Amino acid sequence: MFRLVIFSLFLLSLGSCGGNFTNLSSFPATSRDAPAGNTAGWQLISEYRIPPDEGSLTNSFAFTEDFRLWSRGSSDSKANQLMYSDDFGKSWKFVDAPDRGLGADGIVRFFDSKHGWAMDTSSILRTEDGGRSWKSVTVPNESRINTLNTLEFTDAEHGYLAGSTTLMERGSGTINFGIEILCTRDSGSTWRVCYKNRTNNTVLEMISVGDSTLALVDHKTLLITSDKGMTWKQKRWEFPATDIAASPNGVLWTTGEDGFLRSSKDLGDTWEITPLENSKDPNFRWTSISFDKTGLGVAVGSNGNVSSTPDGGFSWELHNLSLASDLWTVRVQSPYVAILDQSKLSVFRIDKR
Repeated sequence: MFRLVIFSLFLLSLGSCGGNFTNLSSFPATSRDAPAGNTAGWQLISEYRIPPDEGSLTNSFAFTEDFRLWSRGSSDSKANQLMYSDDFGKSWKFVDAPDRGLGADGIVRFFDSKHGWAMDTSSILRTEDGGRSWKSVTVPNESRINTLNTLEFTDAEHGYLAGSTTLMERGSGTINFGIEILCTRDSGSTWRVCYKNRTNNTVLEMISVGDSTLALVDHKTLLITSDKGMTWKQKRWEFPATDIAASPNGVLWTTGEDGFLRSSKDLGDTWEITPLENSKDPNFRWTSISFDKTGLGVAVGSNGNVSSTPDGGFSWELHNLSLASDLWTVRVQSPYVAILDQSKLSVFRIDKR
């Protein structure tokens, strides 16, 4: 029986990767400096506006410990390249990627200054030289993944790749749900299927906490492995989580479609709500959360809402940063915070008070 990938109804199909890539070129200046004056010690230092009528930055862009930003080529004309900025988005350089590069739904992550990975719904790339060159990664034939979702590496060699196996049968319209998680011990050169089920649909995010790796699945399920993928535990809850992150002290934090920030000190067994004034708005939702190693954490949400904690989540403060649109993604590297919305990437510096 013929099958149709359900996500083809709304995800852009991309080609496979391959080829050589060493050329770098300067990116034309399309960003601006902004004056100081934001609240609570937040200073807007750069605002990169995405070219009109072009594709966006990678939703899950990278902001590394050396303050380098990484994304796909931000415009459709540069979709076959990755780009990086060493001045908070004021200027960009490009590096060629195999074939068509990454789509807007992609992910870029670096474990350290040399080892990084990039992916979208159908392609995976890796670098071992700090992003100067990228190579394509092949998913094993035994995997039934048809839509890649996310990845996580616990060190330069060990990592996880998650995706959906959901299919819709042509004719009957029957939807067969499923996810798989692949494991690697050699930096992605080879993979094995280390988890699968036929009940879930999407792995939204994966993070590492101590010796454990966690996968947020379908907003209300957490999969946990503490033995490098050999066994997995499942935990469920009723609230709709949109993102998950961990503070340096190992506490889990989730953003919610219901407008609440929640934390768990026991890897998701129990959760506590952090009360914030905007949580009373029934139309408000948190969308993304990020912590760095110092304990600085930032959550962003709809209608330009931003909240931050300087101490790993013990205290939170709301900020009015004049960001009027819905905010998609936040990345933190103290004292800097990078926030992506539909039309621009804003980078702030937080001055200690």
